[in-house]
Amino acid sequence: MEKFSLNMFTYFPSSLLVLWSVRHYHLTDIHSIAYPNIFNQNHNGLLIVDQYGYLVDFNPAAEKFLSALILLKLVGHVTRGYPFLG
Repeated sequence: MEKFSLNMFTYFPSSLLVLWSVRHYHLTDIHSIAYPNIFNQNHNGLLIVDQYGYLVDFNPAAEKFLSALILLKLVGHVTRGYPFLG
């Protein structure tokens, strides 16, 4: 005769409790934890682009780099007509 085991009756409620707590406390939402620490404090320029190619977000290092590129592009357009400035 087999012994009667209560494991089945204890595992199911405990797994439901774990599932509920993960969903309730958003434990799988890494965005709120990792985003400020990794994205904003990274010294490399990071760009987030969506599936359509639109720029969604960028970090401060990318902002400095992109603003320098835009400034160089504007200076290039302004000095194009004046060879002695280029």
